[in-house]
Amino acid sequence: MLEDFRFYASYDFWRMANRIRIGIVGGGLAGITVAVVLLKHPHVDVQVYESAPNFMERGAGIGLSPLTLEALDDIIPSAVELLKTNSGAVEIDAARLVIGSGL
Repeated sequence: MLEDFRFYASYDFWRMANRIRIGIVGGGLAGITVAVVLLKHPHVDVQVYESAPNFMERGAGIGLSPLTLEALDDIIPSAVELLKTNSGAVEIDAARLVIGSGL
C-alpha cells in the first residue's frame, strides 16, 4: 500500500514538474482561441495577459473565410453555430480577384 502511494506521489510530482507554462499576450479573438486550444492539453498551464480591464463589444466587424470557419469548427465545434445564431453574423457570397505582376 505504501509503495503504491510512493509511486503515485512520484508520478504526480513528475507530471507537475514537466508541465509547460505558456503566457499569451492579448485576450482578443486570436489570443482566446489559442488559449482554448491549449487548455485541452492537461500538461499545459496557460495564462492570458490582457491590459483592458474588462471584455466588451467594440462595434467592429470581422470577416471569416470558409477555411477560417472550418478551422474554428475543428477547434471549438459549437463556435460556428453560435456565431450564426448569437452574434448577428451575416453570411455573404463574395469573390476576390488579385492580379499582380513582377516582383
